[in-house]
Amino acid sequence: TSAITRLLSPSSFPLPSLLEARARANARFVRAFEINSTFTSPSSDVHVNFVKYMKDLVSITDWTRVSDAATSAIGLHIQPGSAHTFDKTVRATVLHVVLVTFLGADPMLLELEKLNHITVQLNHLWTLSKSPAPIPSHLLQELNTQLRAWVPHVDNPLEIIIPTYETMWRVVAVAIAYAHRDTHLKSMFIAFHDYPTLAQFRDNGPEGSPSAKAVIHEVLRLYPPTRRISRHISRDVLPAPLANLLRAVGATLPSPSPTYFVADVEAAQRDPAVWGPDAQVFDPCRWTRIPDGEWTSRLLSFGHGRLRCIASTWAPGAAAASAAAVLAADVDILEGEGAITSGREGWQGWRVVARGQTELSS
Repeated sequence: TSAITRLLSPSSFPLPSLLEARARANARFVRAFEINSTFTSPSSDVHVNFVKYMKDLVSITDWTRVSDAATSAIGLHIQPGSAHTFDKTVRATVLHVVLVTFLGADPMLLELEKLNHITVQLNHLWTLSKSPAPIPSHLLQELNTQLRAWVPHVDNPLEIIIPTYETMWRVVAVAIAYAHRDTHLKSMFIAFHDYPTLAQFRDNGPEGSPSAKAVIHEVLRLYPPTRRISRHISRDVLPAPLANLLRAVGATLPSPSPTYFVADVEAAQRDPAVWGPDAQVFDPCRWTRIPDGEWTSRLLSFGHGRLRCIASTWAPGAAAASAAAVLAADVDILEGEGAITSGREGWQGWRVVARGQTELSS
């Protein structure tokens, strides 16, 4: 863990060098999505402007707008007598929430079929970005044409959608999967759905069951949506303390040309030496034993240091509010053969079924 925190935020690294190391590692998103945000740009001005814009959007820890948007999505897209594949439902719900709460889309224009198509395109482009092969230009054009029809006032909606939707939908899916199995956890999420406030987020559920905050933190620990964080660093900007650290852990120092370093967040957060012998077990109660001031140093899902995700105090509650909307709806979650996963693929056989209907419709 200490090696990861030093890699992500070495004390002697100036901010421009940190931004450049991150931008180089994320260059594939420029090629696939034409994103020019702080995640892909080394510019300090771009970073400052993006951080200010996002802070204005996520500064309030009252998740009523998120809860209302998620409830609206369920009401619009899960009609009585319908059944849907689980991951599609979660993806469409979270994309609906992002479009409405972040980008000001009219919820009545967000058709389920088009939302599903957008999520498939996003996943396809994400996969293609990992290959050096050329990406067909029409894919991004089609994606942007639909997004701009919904939010014509936004220059590049993907600069907001990629860092919000892409990470959050998988956290929401895992939270729903575990909570629907436990009546106390489900009741706790429904109570949060009724009152999506900071106090309710922190409060334990019935009969001492863990809070929504504890559940989401355990999801982020065991199933981090960003399992590995990369940095692209060249030797000429490598601070001596970080060079010494890399030598100590047996890493090869970069050549004069930039070299990738990868922080394995998933491995660190499942390390028995840090989390105990039950590190591989989903146990949100462990967070009742961790002081509030300590979780930020132990949970690496939002990164660390000066480039730590600016939504780290808002996003867990937003994920909980989105999950709670599904759990509070008049639906059943039917499990399939697919395992619970933080990946973009999986969930085979899992369904969301409006009560009274069991036939798969989409």
